[in-house]
Amino acid sequence: MIAGERPDASESFADEVTARLGVLPNFFRAPTAAGLLDELWAFAKSSYLDNPLPSLFKERLFVHLSRFCEVHYCIVRHVGFLVGQGHAAGDAGAPALPLSRVMPRPSSFHAIRKTKSGCAWKNGKKC
Repeated sequence: MIAGERPDASESFADEVTARLGVLPNFFRAPTAAGLLDELWAFAKSSYLDNPLPSLFKERLFVHLSRFCEVHYCIVRHVGFLVGQGHAAGDAGAPALPLSRVMPRPSSFHAIRKTKSGCAWKNGKKC
């Protein structure tokens, strides 16, 4: 048994997450302090999955905001939800989208993004 793993509850927890999301994301497989994943799951359900906003809107917003995160897990996982690899925002009835509707082409980005080295990009071109 891995440290922090729940002996009996892990299968029911995994089943609950999988039933809601259509997959068991790696985020919910990580060994942690006892009860931490349960609390994170409860928070995700109350603040995100059970939120009354439309499912595709929530998922597309999550993808857009994840572009600014240094950790790429978020954007990869949530793009996967949108293209049909799981349930978008926990909604089994949400339709899968083609990738062209999920992510804009790099040339259509109008934001200036700075990297750690200080190099900036604007409209898909190096400044």
